[in-house]
Amino acid sequence: MIARGFCFGLIFLNCDRLSSPIIFFESSQKENKMSLFSNSPLTYIIILANLYFSYQGFKDSIYVDKNAFRIGSILKNKEYKRLISSGFIHANWSHLLFNMFSLYSFGESLELMYGSLFFSFVYFASLVGGNLLSLLIHRKDSSYGAIGASGAVSGVIFASVVLFPEMEIQIFPIPMGIPSWAFAILYTLYSMYGMRAQNDNTGHDAHLGGAIIGMLVCIGFHPAALMANLLLISSILISTCIFLFIVTQKPHLLNGSPSVPKKPIINPDDHYNQIRAEKQKELDRILDKINNEGMESLNEYEKRFLSMNK
Repeated sequence: MIARGFCFGLIFLNCDRLSSPIIFFESSQKENKMSLFSNSPLTYIIILANLYFSYQGFKDSIYVDKNAFRIGSILKNKEYKRLISSGFIHANWSHLLFNMFSLYSFGESLELMYGSLFFSFVYFASLVGGNLLSLLIHRKDSSYGAIGASGAVSGVIFASVVLFPEMEIQIFPIPMGIPSWAFAILYTLYSMYGMRAQNDNTGHDAHLGGAIIGMLVCIGFHPAALMANLLLISSILISTCIFLFIVTQKPHLLNGSPSVPKKPIINPDDHYNQIRAEKQKELDRILDKINNEGMESLNEYEKRFLSMNK
């Protein structure tokens, strides 16, 4: 069984650009007419990498399967690269474009104002942190699979919330923006509820883990942001730590009731899950044929399929 995959929640898929007045000031950079790419190169490089590797996955389900976040492959086979590689492949075009639009909306300004080094720490630490939280929560489900950059994007957004507390976030189809602090609180509560209820197809644990790591990295680089947003940050961190302690100590609470068997939730975006099951079925058939009739009985297709799936 493949548990629900790592799909972006799309709560903020149509976010406006950061509306901090800092972003729209006159500067020597503007006078020098530097290109957008040279101002925020890493943001665009990451977007291009996601487009390239995701497109490879759209064409080849085996490629997706070899790079996806999978509990069994990471814990049993020690394929730790999946903690990063899974963040550069997506289930389909809508999954990819919504994530990349959100990354563009927040990442470009964040990198422009605070530099590529800071941005890279936020992005990749949030990506790995979100996956590590998923690894912790689902460690007993070796078949759990996930893909997408949502944890990393969540970290970028929460770092922006900490550094630009005066910004407003536009959420489609709400006609007006909401304060970033209100968004952060609602997003955290929604993620906690989603993790416990498990009644949708969203990777709430990876989103929450990425968001918290993004916030912590931001505080590490810019400690003054903690004092400027002490109430917001402390309330989010304390409530999250308490919640995670409870669900890791009593994981049966995640399905809402210990008396009700947990139902697998399949993410329709993670189409590779179904393909993997079909591939395994075909592999079993070929192995049975070898066992009964010998290796020489295989045709060219079966030999090629077997060599690609050893």
